[in-house]
Amino acid sequence: MAEETYRNLIVGQGDEPLDEILFNENNWRVHPFEQQEALEGIFEDVGVVQRIIINMRTSPEWGESQNVKTLVDGHARVKIFERHQEPTIPAVFIDATPREEALILASLDPIGGMAVTDREKLSSLLSSVETENSQLGELFTKMSGQYENYAVDYDKVEDLEEYGEPDSSLRAIIEFEDEEEEDEFYERVGIKNHDGKVRYKYSELKFGEEEEGEEEEDVE
Repeated sequence: MAEETYRNLIVGQGDEPLDEILFNENNWRVHPFEQQEALEGIFEDVGVVQRIIINMRTSPEWGESQNVKTLVDGHARVKIFERHQEPTIPAVFIDATPREEALILASLDPIGGMAVTDREKLSSLLSSVETENSQLGELFTKMSGQYENYAVDYDKVEDLEEYGEPDSSLRAIIEFEDEEEEDEFYERVGIKNHDGKVRYKYSELKFGEEEEGEEEEDVE
């Protein structure tokens, strides 16, 4: 039997009473009202599909906080359940040290946020979604329009200037098959002297002359 590659910190699961849940003092995520409304819409239209995460904190390293069960993930969900006076919420229980809990808090959401969007699949998925929930309908409308004006196929566009500039900043990582493809791209977007390197920008992607002061980084 092969040895397990990864440790399993999960020690149990169950329905946790709302009045026994302690919010994490190091939680750094702020959940705006719009996000809570969309999440509440999912609960109303579909139901609960994901458990919150609670750390049992049994390690002596926790000192005075040893054995004090503390929420690690799911603060917004707990707030919604409290608002609707639900007695319990589905939870998964882990047993992590202070170092491990800090790593989980610092990385769980950011790692999920690193995922990128396949616009064609997203468009196809949204076209198949059916809901009468107003919060979800508003969310999906915003999602469907997010990339509408900037889903550019550079092989089919003759004049990129017609697309103007996006309203918000974009971060794009661009990879090319060869230098010829790279040169052609930069020529189309009006960027000169790119030094033959793949790069990404922390500002609006300009469709004309490159402006002074734009922050750029080269990716070797």
